[in-house]
Amino acid sequence: WNRPDETREQFTSDGFLRTGDIAVMDDEGFLYIVDRIKDLIICSGYNVYPRNIEEAISKHPAVEEVTVIGIKDSYRGEAPKAFIKLRAGRSATADDILNHLEPLLSKIEMPSEIEFRPELPKSLIGKLSKKELKQEEAERLQKAWYGRMRKKAFIRGLVLFAIGSALCAIAQNPEMLIASRVIQAIGGAILSPASLALVLPEFPVERRSAAIGIWGAVGGLSAAMGPVIGGWLIDLFNWRAVFFVKL
Repeated sequence: WNRPDETREQFTSDGFLRTGDIAVMDDEGFLYIVDRIKDLIICSGYNVYPRNIEEAISKHPAVEEVTVIGIKDSYRGEAPKAFIKLRAGRSATADDILNHLEPLLSKIEMPSEIEFRPELPKSLIGKLSKKELKQEEAERLQKAWYGRMRKKAFIRGLVLFAIGSALCAIAQNPEMLIASRVIQAIGGAILSPASLALVLPEFPVERRSAAIGIWGAVGGLSAAMGPVIGGWLIDLFNWRAVFFVKL
């Protein structure tokens, strides 16, 4: 309602409504709705219909409710994931479900993950809802990506900090000492939990601004104090980063 662009997309040029359903026609001209186009899973280039998987899982005697969504898969692009609510007093494992599905589904349709839940999300009219589950999976993937990025940043920062520290120990002149301190400062900046806010969008804007301010102040003081005293200040701040970084 009140969204003219989306309304326009829902109609064909000759005025027919696009319902979003996927249907097939048999040899006798009968149409069968097989799924919703927004729920379609593209798995290794093949169309996988969650409804087919849901119907197969529902035939297991321990299953009360089931819904299937597509999740990201590094090999297949997308893969099915099943969320299952078991009947009261009944039990089943993921292996039980997979063994049950082997004669009913093709290999490409087999769920890559199965998660059991006490309740499944429903819409206001009591229909099983996939929206909340898709959102949960998207948030989970985002957190996993942030975790990988933070670990990579920690390793790179530690390497730079170690190189800078080693060069400081063998520095033969002030120019080399200053260059070593710069490398050390860069490594420490990457290691610092505050500086990670500069590259990870999960941090609020005000924390990113605070990180910029902190490192601007450290750099300015270091430059004013000279390479030796300024270097000690950098050491103090960097070693704090090394020991208190949170992965």
